[in-house]
Amino acid sequence: MVRNEKGLTLVEVTATLVLTVVVLSGLIFLLNQTNLGVSQIQKRESVMKESRTIMNNLAASARRGGFVATKPDEQSLQFSGSGGQYVFYRFEPSTSALSVTYRLKNDNGVLAANPTSVTLSEHVQSFTMKLDGPSVEVELAMSLPNNQIHRTSSIVNLVKNG
Repeated sequence: MVRNEKGLTLVEVTATLVLTVVVLSGLIFLLNQTNLGVSQIQKRESVMKESRTIMNNLAASARRGGFVATKPDEQSLQFSGSGGQYVFYRFEPSTSALSVTYRLKNDNGVLAANPTSVTLSEHVQSFTMKLDGPSVEVELAMSLPNNQIHRTSSIVNLVKNG
């Protein structure tokens, strides 16, 4: 058998190319899976942050001195204060959105000319509120990636003036 001493045979080149493709395919697969995992973790953390923001916002509204909590319907919660002040939470099950509309006095005691509306989250699966005397019980379920659900609840006591 005659051997070419100046280079590689076609079989050796083909085997090298096949091994290279297999190794690169494995690396690309691992990088893609890592990227998907990081993306899901970022989405999860974003939804968890929204959950904390909602609960903190609700607690701040309930603890605002002199406000009275009412429940206009099953999907709403309102905190009303003196002089036309209010904070109104509304859950829209069809869009999974929880929004807040508020009209409050500034530091100088002047009531805002127009109400301000903000969507707190569009990942809310359920939002239930119960009024129990001087306290408000809130249960929140948020939709996480991979069809997981994060549930949190809190009981906040209303603060009276004086």
